[in-house]
Amino acid sequence: MKWLFAVLVALNIIVFGAVVNIHISKKTSGESSKELVAEGSHELKVPESALVQKREDAPPSWIKAGDKADAKEPTVDETHVPKEKTAEQKAAEEKARLEREKKLQAEKLKKEAEEKVRRELAQNNEGEAAKSPFAPPPAATQNARCSRTATVTIPEDDYHRIKGLLVQWPHAATRKVEQREGGDKRNVKYTVTVSGQGDAQTVLDEVTSKGFNGSIGGGGVVVGIYSDRQSAQATLSRLQNAGFNAQIREQSSGVASSMSIAKMQIYFSGLSDADIQGVQSVVGKYGNLQRGTCK
Repeated sequence: MKWLFAVLVALNIIVFGAVVNIHISKKTSGESSKELVAEGSHELKVPESALVQKREDAPPSWIKAGDKADAKEPTVDETHVPKEKTAEQKAAEEKARLEREKKLQAEKLKKEAEEKVRRELAQNNEGEAAKSPFAPPPAATQNARCSRTATVTIPEDDYHRIKGLLVQWPHAATRKVEQREGGDKRNVKYTVTVSGQGDAQTVLDEVTSKGFNGSIGGGGVVVGIYSDRQSAQATLSRLQNAGFNAQIREQSSGVASSMSIAKMQIYFSGLSDADIQGVQSVVGKYGNLQRGTCK
């Protein structure tokens, strides 16, 4: 063991000596190189050609020292430069555009067809609902379209007294003669007359201008005298449609042993519920107004 310890001590001494020797060698070599450099350094004069070249390479006076005089020009990124499309690309784009327009047009036509079908179905449903007996029409619509007729018989004198109040409702008046105790009626004639606001000649001119033949007689204008009531009624309707206030007068010839009473039978048409009430308020005290059904 003693000899092993002695060997280790010897090795440590050898290593320590080697390290010290290396440091001393490095320090000695550094100082010798500095002396050589100091002894061989001399100041050299710059040649004139170098000064001229330096002045030529110097930047102009208007360029500041902080500016980069040697900055390069910006380069163009060639990847972003648009290239002209070829004929094949243009044809492909045009084909795609036409296909898109065709598709949009087809969708538009399809929507229009569907909308038309929906409207037709809605109209058919409304028509079926209107025809159904279980679906009555609205009350307001029914009242607006309701048209009634009415008749009343009053004495002739009373009719002429209230005739001015009845002109606001469309009507036709027929004169009737009633026999109280019977009599002999023969050769009954039906005279159609027209009355107006002006004189008889003015009324006759108006009747003639509308294509009717007439004459002045009986305090008015006589348009025709008929032996049957149907012909007289047809002429009366034509005159009323033309806008004239016409009436039928019934005349009979023969010997009568009883007293006759002249009455006017008035026929109203196209009356609403409000019109019925208005007519009743005028003729109610002269006769019984008989109302027809609603049409």
